[in-house]
Amino acid sequence: MSPPPPTPTPLLHGSCACSAVRYASTALPSSISNCHCGACRKRSGGPYITWADLPRAALTWIPSPSPSSTLTHPSSPDVPKPGDSPTSAASQPAPHAPAPPDSLTLVSSPLATRGHCARCGSPVSMAYHCLPETVSVAVGTVDAVEGGMGRLRVGSDIFVGKRAGWDGGKEGGEDGRERWEGFPEGLGLRVERWREERGRKGKGEGGEGERDGP
Repeated sequence: MSPPPPTPTPLLHGSCACSAVRYASTALPSSISNCHCGACRKRSGGPYITWADLPRAALTWIPSPSPSSTLTHPSSPDVPKPGDSPTSAASQPAPHAPAPPDSLTLVSSPLATRGHCARCGSPVSMAYHCLPETVSVAVGTVDAVEGGMGRLRVGSDIFVGKRAGWDGGKEGGEDGRERWEGFPEGLGLRVERWREERGRKGKGEGGEGERDGP
């Protein structure tokens, strides 16, 4: 009997502000973008949310300690403490943990499902219904990357047509990033096909479609 294949090594670890939601990925992001849509601005309280696209098959949600153990026993080895390495045993992905934890609250809009921590409120994830193979994580939740955080680079700004009037960001791609008034071209085509297949013609682009917030 041949031995089982080796478990892929996580290349990226992340968590929400209170560590109730934790995750690891065996792949690095395929793309990273700043989304300026109204929903991202409302949910972040800032000019945009930066999203990193990960293959769903590479993402593992790490079981978190129970709220009682976190609050009552802060010295428990299962509770992350300041200075803990994201690659410590407590942060290693548990086998057979593909589903989001109970601490991740999912909210659906016509085109996507967002996830935020039920305890601290941190925005953590977003997945478009038309891209079942991809999950985006908020880059602000990334704790460590194999080879250093410098391996992550923002490649585009999307929904700049919805950008806040007070945001004085650079215009015209001076920073080398692509600029899209709405969806990037490839994603926009998939969204439109998804809408047509389900008879859901949108009223116009707005991040997740008609979203200034689901």
